[in-house]
Amino acid sequence: MPIMLDNLPFGFTNDGERATLHVLKSPTVEVDVSDYGATVVGIRCLDKFSRMDDVISGFSGVHGYERHSKQIGSVVEHGCSEQNGRSSDNSIGKKIWKSETNGTRSVTFKYVRRDDEDGQKGNVNLFVKYKLQGSQLQVQHMATTDRDTTINMTNKLYFNLSGHTLWSDLKHHLVTLYSNSYIDSYGETRSVENTVFDLRKPTFLSNDRIVGIQPTQEKPNGRSFCLSPSEHKKLVARIKHVSNGRIVTIETSQPFVSLDCASDFDLVEGKNGVKYNRHSCVAVTPQNHPPCSEKIDAPQRVNLKAGDSFGHSTWYSFSHTL
Repeated sequence: MPIMLDNLPFGFTNDGERATLHVLKSPTVEVDVSDYGATVVGIRCLDKFSRMDDVISGFSGVHGYERHSKQIGSVVEHGCSEQNGRSSDNSIGKKIWKSETNGTRSVTFKYVRRDDEDGQKGNVNLFVKYKLQGSQLQVQHMATTDRDTTINMTNKLYFNLSGHTLWSDLKHHLVTLYSNSYIDSYGETRSVENTVFDLRKPTFLSNDRIVGIQPTQEKPNGRSFCLSPSEHKKLVARIKHVSNGRIVTIETSQPFVSLDCASDFDLVEGKNGVKYNRHSCVAVTPQNHPPCSEKIDAPQRVNLKAGDSFGHSTWYSFSHTL
C-alpha cells in the first residue's frame, strides 16, 4: 500500500490566517503535521493488539497551540532545554509556514526569518521536511542565511505510548538512552556511571526516577546528554510500553539530546479532551548543543555563516512486540 497524503482544515489563527493539517499515512503509521509552526500534531501507530492510537501530545486545532506558551510538537529554534519548549508570540513556532508536498511521500515547510526578527541577524530561509517511509518518520531541519547568524532547530515531541485512549503516567514506559555522559549545572561534561542519569540499560520512568533526572533551579542542565559528535546517523534512545508493546526508536545526526518528562505540565487540555498532567509524557529532543552556564564557551546554537547551510535529521521508527 503506498503512502497517502490528505490535506485538512485546521482552523484560523487569531490574525485570520488559515491553518492546514497534512496527514501522511502508511499501513502502520499516520502522521499529522500542520503549517502552523511546522508542528507535528499527531502520530498514530499500532500496538501488539493491532490497536491504532495517537501517542504524542498536542491540540485538535490551531487555537490550542496559540493559547499555550509551550511549543508542543512545533519547531523550536532557541536552546530548547533552556527555554523548556516555551515560546513568545513572535517565535517561528507561532507562524504560518509555506508548505510544499512531494507527491504523497513528504511535506516540506518553509519560513523566511527576516533580519532582526526575534532579535536574530540575517534573512534566514528555514526548512523542515517530514518524510514517512513505512514505519519510520524522518524529520529534516535545514537553513541558509545571507548574514552570519546563529541557529538551532529541532522539534520537541512529547510521547506517551499508552495512546490517548488510555493516557496516564509513564510508569509502564521503559527508556534506554544511549549516552555515556551528561552536562552538569556548571556546563561540565560528567560520566553517567553510578548516577541517576545512567539510562544505558532499559529503565522504568517511575516518578522517583523522573524527579532525579529532571532539572532543578540548582541543576538547570542536569537533563542534557552527550552523543557522538559525528554528524552521521546514530542511535539515541528507545522507549517501550511494557503492556501494549509499542516501541519508538530515535536516531539523529545531532550531537546532544535533552530528556524532558513534562515536569511543568499542569492539566493542559489536549486532543480528545485528554488532560496532560505532570510526568504524563516524555520528550527526547536532539539538539546541536544544550543551554549552558557562563562557565562553558560552547555556543547554544549553531554559528551559521553567510552562504553556508545548516542541516540535521532525526528519525523516529515505530514498532511493537508480538
